Amino acid sequence: MTIIIKEIVTPSSKYKAEVVMRKEGLFEVLTYKWYEEYVEPYGLIADGWEAATKMKILVDTELKATQLVIEELQCLSGEILE
Repeated sequence: MTIIIKEIVTPSSKYKAEVVMRKEGLFEVLTYKWYEEYVEPYGLIADGWEAATKMKILVDTELKATQLVIEELQCLSGEILE
């Protein structure tokens, strides 16, 4: 079982990341990108969050995980997070 500890969304709302506590006590960083699929002539047919990266990031503390989340989101989005 995993528990979402923290969720951070970029100012543009195009990217988000979650800090998840795994059952063995480690913290995992998950990053997502918002997608929208348009098909003519129907318009928007699908939208949602998809994985932005395929790499696994596991760390031992919530603080390290949060720092990595902010760094990863800044790299992906080019936006400044506070």
